[in-house]
Amino acid sequence: MQIQFQIEGITELNRKLSGIADRIKDWGPTTKKIGSYLKGFFTNDVFESEGSVFGEKWVGGKYYHKLQVSGTMRHGFWSKSDKNQVEIGNSAPYFIYHQSNQPRNSKLPRRIMMKLDEKRKQNIVRYFVEQINIEKKK
Repeated sequence: MQIQFQIEGITELNRKLSGIADRIKDWGPTTKKIGSYLKGFFTNDVFESEGSVFGEKWVGGKYYHKLQVSGTMRHGFWSKSDKNQVEIGNSAPYFIYHQSNQPRNSKLPRRIMMKLDEKRKQNIVRYFVEQINIEKKK
């Protein structure tokens, strides 16, 4: 079984789990946990630390105040999952411009809100291992 997470087309996590993992056909409990976990992390920890949790503090700017005050982007995170995958996004129309790693003008600086650091990667793998351990006991 292959675990792969991509953000903006860049692979953030790629792990191979073998053995009993290959026999598990429904990863729904795990993908749901991961979606909930990451949605909460992006909504709370990332916004509370203003990106510092990744070591990439958000820069200020003319409209920086609105980024935090309106709450539209902060509360716009969503997740959906099924037995094979989890997808996480943000419904704010301007989210992609803050998150994007594309060249930009000075008006809208990059403010990373979705990224997998080492701690998040470890937790994601741990969720998969938990389900594998449950399946072993059956």
